[in-house]
Amino acid sequence: MDRRRVRRGRPHRERVDLDDVIYGVHAVDEALTAGERLRRLFVSDERRRDPALRSVLERANASGVSVRFANRGFFAEFPYKAHQGVVAYGQPFEYATVEEILARRATARPAMLVLLDHVTDPHNAGAILRAAECAGAAAAVLPERRAAGVNATVRKAASGATAHLPVARVANVAG
Repeated sequence: MDRRRVRRGRPHRERVDLDDVIYGVHAVDEALTAGERLRRLFVSDERRRDPALRSVLERANASGVSVRFANRGFFAEFPYKAHQGVVAYGQPFEYATVEEILARRATARPAMLVLLDHVTDPHNAGAILRAAECAGAAAAVLPERRAAGVNATVRKAASGATAHLPVARVANVAG
């Protein structure tokens, strides 16, 4: 896993697993709405009074998430460029189990499950998960190998859908 040091003006000692990062306004907003546990939220100094971020900052404050305003240097060193001046450090993505998905499906009306096989591009995986959530899918299933897992790029491309759509990983989608 790729780990990097993140700095805010001066060196910052926290080590961050980039798979635990959520970036972009909508992805972070939906993570907060869904009650995901975020450790810290960084917002660009330039967006401090941006009305588009008012609800994000209010939710973060209500959830007890530490908010730090960072300068351009912090965001320039950030490896993902489509951050929109909003970066959150969260927890590792929690995959559902197939058993949990099937148990939930058994108690509800017939539901759509989306299976992503050999979708290796994280942008495509995120777009499919976003469309699946919008179409009312009950869950998505990803293979453990030869497929993109839910990482920061998938979360950004999904525009927050991964905060609401259960996603499971399985060893073999054929079985």
